[in-house]
Amino acid sequence: MTIEMDEFQADDLDPYTKANAEVDFYQYVKTIEELFESLPVPEDIHRWLSMIMRDPTAYQYLICYHYCLMEEHQMMHVFTSLYNKLLVLPTTDPAGYNFVLERLKIFSGWSPMDLHNVYFIETFYWKDPITGVPIIYGDDVLSLLRLVRNTYQHFMSKVVEGRKLLFSEKDFGNMVNEQFSGLLDELFEAMFIATYYADLQLEHTMV
Repeated sequence: MTIEMDEFQADDLDPYTKANAEVDFYQYVKTIEELFESLPVPEDIHRWLSMIMRDPTAYQYLICYHYCLMEEHQMMHVFTSLYNKLLVLPTTDPAGYNFVLERLKIFSGWSPMDLHNVYFIETFYWKDPITGVPIIYGDDVLSLLRLVRNTYQHFMSKVVEGRKLLFSEKDFGNMVNEQFSGLLDELFEAMFIATYYADLQLEHTMV
């Protein structure tokens, strides 16, 4: 199939306005949804499209560098960077720290009884092979984020045993979303609003 396009002239461009930009974003959402047709839209894509519809210009950086557009290893690198940043905020930015925790408070009160994924369960009950000492997790959000990070690190360290693939990195984002629906989106958005997402300078690493 061949698509012919008329010669493009710079004068054909409309001047930038917020209203024109929003129209372009909304048209883009419609196009993406049409690509799926009768297929269900994946949860991470659905949340991404919902963010575009909510306020495309205010969230433009997060929309352009959303985790659903990343390769899995980069998504986990960004997650780990945000988690590590969050750990130092009580000292460097108490107000920002409290803001992020407030946004994530819906995930507080979790327990091992909530876990149904074998990888998270195994990580939760993991003990140091030398000392036999377990990692103690609370029911707070930071402990939940630490469990996610530890699960990724533990299983990426033994992704292959013999010739058997034990753990596929490309499945990890879906695994997190299935076990803790909305956690990644809320963390990334909260850190974006707190002005720390852009510090990662993803425009230099995502193409």
